[in-house]
Amino acid sequence: PIVEAPSSLDGSDSIVLSAIAEINPNLAQWFIPNEQIRKWVLTIDLIADGKLPKRYRPVDYPVAKFVALQNNSDNLATEILMSEENYSRMQSLVDNITSIDPAKLARYYQQWSPILEKAYQELGKKDQFDQRFKLAISQILLAEPLAETPQLERPSVLYKFVDPSIESANDVEKILWRMGPDNSENVQGFLRELRFHLEA
Repeated sequence: PIVEAPSSLDGSDSIVLSAIAEINPNLAQWFIPNEQIRKWVLTIDLIADGKLPKRYRPVDYPVAKFVALQNNSDNLATEILMSEENYSRMQSLVDNITSIDPAKLARYYQQWSPILEKAYQELGKKDQFDQRFKLAISQILLAEPLAETPQLERPSVLYKFVDPSIESANDVEKILWRMGPDNSENVQGFLRELRFHLEA
């Protein structure tokens, strides 16, 4: 048995948290309790376009400061590179997400689809949330690993990739690169299994 979907979006957060406790209780510590369903639907809609939410995020996960390395060996001009230390910044979150049973999550999605669709229609969209959800999965699965450690520059507060073709990548690709190839592969593998169960 799984936690039944709420009949209304308003006041549904306690039911969402009960479902999270049943799916993986460790995740509850990072969930922002207010308007969970609406926030998740908005987040997935953005991911389908390769974007990540800047506001109204459903999860508050503490991420350590980004680490960059200076490489000035062999008397070459100093290069700034992304450190592999960054790969562990989201390790706990990735481990807890990928430890979820994909078959169980697929059952939750299928049974909760009506309330998810209701939240999606509140955004004024004319298509179906299921289309956006599957497109969001495809968006993540399409991201390919970097061939080598990319060079960075820091024109202002934030670091940017020197290579314009890498810098122009979407938000989804960039966050997968920052979590490292192993974590990215684990996330993609989990989503492939989830997609299999959704289509079964």
